Amino acid sequence: GTSNLLPAKMTGADQVRIGEHDIRVCQSGEGVAQGQDVLLMTRPEEIYIHAGSDRSSENQVNGRVTFIRDVGATIEILVDCGGHEISSLMTPKVFPEVKVGQDVIVEMPVDACMALAA
Repeated sequence: GTSNLLPAKMTGADQVRIGEHDIRVCQSGEGVAQGQDVLLMTRPEEIYIHAGSDRSSENQVNGRVTFIRDVGATIEILVDCGGHEISSLMTPKVFPEVKVGQDVIVEMPVDACMALAA
């Protein structure tokens, strides 16, 4: 399958920084240490998109929708988050009513985030 791989910096035992956003991770790959450049890995089907721009909990970043494709059982959404593209796959049942160009919140649950050596 596919994964989102985002450049980040390891800032703590279970935390990385992407731009101005701190993201908690459930685990780190072998050889990953604080201060090291890493890749934050998340699976598209584990990412949630919320309409709006007010972050209300941890592991949320602001972005703008750049692409939406409805393929029946799933809807693919691409979001630009400060120059980093994040892909989300959602079912129509949980798809937020968002449009291309709209500001959104991207939520990456802690248990879906892993830091890998870059």
